[in-house]
Amino acid sequence: MNASYILGVLAGVIVGIAIVALVATLIKKVGNTNDSFKAEYDERQNAARGKAFGYAFYAMLIAVGIELVYHVAFPTGFLTLNPMYFDIGTLFFGLLVYASVSIWKNAYIGINQTFKRSVILLLLIAAFNIAIGLINHESGSASGYINILLGILIIVICIEMAIKQYLDSKTSDDDSDEE
Repeated sequence: MNASYILGVLAGVIVGIAIVALVATLIKKVGNTNDSFKAEYDERQNAARGKAFGYAFYAMLIAVGIELVYHVAFPTGFLTLNPMYFDIGTLFFGLLVYASVSIWKNAYIGINQTFKRSVILLLLIAAFNIAIGLINHESGSASGYINILLGILIIVICIEMAIKQYLDSKTSDDDSDEE
């Protein structure tokens, strides 16, 4: 190993540690209202999150079943995709189901978090993933697509959160108009 390789690895480790420290600081200062690293949920939210995990688990089982049928029906491949994309797609599908159920059951944002802060933090993470994906894609790495897709998934979750927030505000406006 030459010196430039070792310096490159060392620089990568330092940048990685700095990114983790930045994300931890953002979560503590921007993500939560009580300067805690961890989101806090009440009993109702914990129960709803448990159901969301169950739905996500079964959704992932269905996705794995579909993947299995695909591989049995088309052993040489119908689509020219890396098999890794099926596995990542299964994970993303499970994440989307979990997030969707949690959002619609009002269990996605903890009691020590605010909607605005959560969306801002998620959009920053999405932008960061898309940027990393574009950089990796430019260098010819196949993993760049995964970061881009994760960024898109996070944006979809933010849109879903915004729709839920809008519908909740319309419902509360309708309730106050009736009084």
